[in-house]
Amino acid sequence: MRMTIMALILLLAVATVSAQTPKFGVGAFAGFSLPVAQDDQGSGTEFGFRGRLKLSFLTVEPNFTIAKWGEGDLISGVTAMPDGSKVTSFGIDALLGGAPGVPGFKPFFVIGAGSYKVKNDDTQFEETALGFSGGLGFLIGLSPKFDLDARGKAVVIPMEDGGSKKALSVTAGLAMNV
Repeated sequence: MRMTIMALILLLAVATVSAQTPKFGVGAFAGFSLPVAQDDQGSGTEFGFRGRLKLSFLTVEPNFTIAKWGEGDLISGVTAMPDGSKVTSFGIDALLGGAPGVPGFKPFFVIGAGSYKVKNDDTQFEETALGFSGGLGFLIGLSPKFDLDARGKAVVIPMEDGGSKKALSVTAGLAMNV
């Protein structure tokens, strides 16, 4: 417990270390999305864009993401599976740690929420719901203007019928700090 508290204090200190930290930024990212506990969906690609607003101890990132899940595993007695769903989201993430625009390696925690639209043309499924995400990542500051960003997040999208869509998202990207 003591080590966890010390790690959180260290992350907060790193986030507030530089008075020269850029206040705004933009970036793009790509990676893969792996549906969890969904036999009718396979892993697929993910890409998107994000803005960045650096506050004193956290960074707020509005984002737009598109994920295309792949075809699921064949089920006994079924000769062909439908294509995977397309997931489009508009959301906002909060990063605790990271310190954008500061050279070096900077880990962070990320939590987020957004409006997720899950659509599958083959099955005529379409639903929009509020979803949540959380995970870990790191920035590698190449210069005060550019950061490499890598993160992994668990995404949960509750559905109206009581179930949920879940996925692990692993992305990397480049951000420009203004």
